[in-house]
Amino acid sequence: MKKTSLKIKREFATATAITNGDLQGRILKSLLAGICILVVCYVFFVSKVVFNIAERKSLEAEARMLANEVSELELVYLQESEKIDLTYSLSMNFKEAFPEYVTRKPLGSIALLKNEI
Repeated sequence: MKKTSLKIKREFATATAITNGDLQGRILKSLLAGICILVVCYVFFVSKVVFNIAERKSLEAEARMLANEVSELELVYLQESEKIDLTYSLSMNFKEAFPEYVTRKPLGSIALLKNEI
């Protein structure tokens, strides 16, 4: 028992206790580091938002330009498609197509075929 009490006394004698000043300094440094991290994150996210807004505006302008180009091409297509008629296609050796349509037999006739087999 005496050995254990001496051992405990030696451990307490060599152990260093955290003082209030040291604890307050650690807390202050932690808070300042946290605030710095939050400020950096805030600046990062605000800059991302600003750059995304600028990028969106440039993409919208490009989309408007492409829409105008598409409408111009549609007008050219309509003008060119008005030139095509039957005589023009015959002069280009095209032939008129006569489609053949396939019709279904009514369901009653299928039932009659099954009964015949």
